[in-house]
Amino acid sequence: MKDKGNTKLITFTGPPCSGKTSVMNGIKDVLEGKWFYIDEVTRWVKRKYGTEINEDGKGIDQWLMINRHINNALYPVSKAEEQYTGIILNRCILDTMVFSEWAYAAGKIDKWLYDYNMKALKTFMPCYDLILYPDPDEVQNEDDGVRSSDASFREDIQSMFEGFFRSENINYVKLSGTNEERVERALWEIQQVVQRGYNVNELRSKEKDEFRSSWQDACTQRILEHLNFLDQPNENL
Repeated sequence: MKDKGNTKLITFTGPPCSGKTSVMNGIKDVLEGKWFYIDEVTRWVKRKYGTEINEDGKGIDQWLMINRHINNALYPVSKAEEQYTGIILNRCILDTMVFSEWAYAAGKIDKWLYDYNMKALKTFMPCYDLILYPDPDEVQNEDDGVRSSDASFREDIQSMFEGFFRSENINYVKLSGTNEERVERALWEIQQVVQRGYNVNELRSKEKDEFRSSWQDACTQRILEHLNFLDQPNENL
């Protein structure tokens, strides 16, 4: 596998309506360097495939989002020749792991998919050079027609995020205060990563290649079964 060079991988993470998009939009016009932004995954999957998401989701939406996040984690490699300063993501593989945790506990996804997500989490979390977590307690949950407006669901998801931070020893930066203060802190943290290169966790190419090969072999049949619905007419596709 090609080397990612000096391209940094920055990601936001957290429950719905915690301020991720607001901060990300705030840094775009002022962040120095050549950056590639990926603004959405969940909404992209819903729009492209017509699947349900959040508490209404099923196994297929989780599988699609897990694989999307794996691809996103490898963007610094695939775009290395374009010499971006870095890639900035609105969400990461941790987000799907948290939702898989909730969905598995609710009986909405199978064990194999939960295990698949856990393997992806442990394999690809070291790819992120910086993880930004906007404080969800400071932002009121709003219904925009896509994100969940269920307060108890959001509380469950927030608790699971913080549980994974502890159990997986995930280093992250918590963004607090007004949106302007969050943007200022995010900019400072990103600049430190670029200038000093701290918190960079390289993932060995052999581990990536072995993982991609193993999950393709193990999951192909189950994936095909879950994707059968795509052969049916769906006006949302």
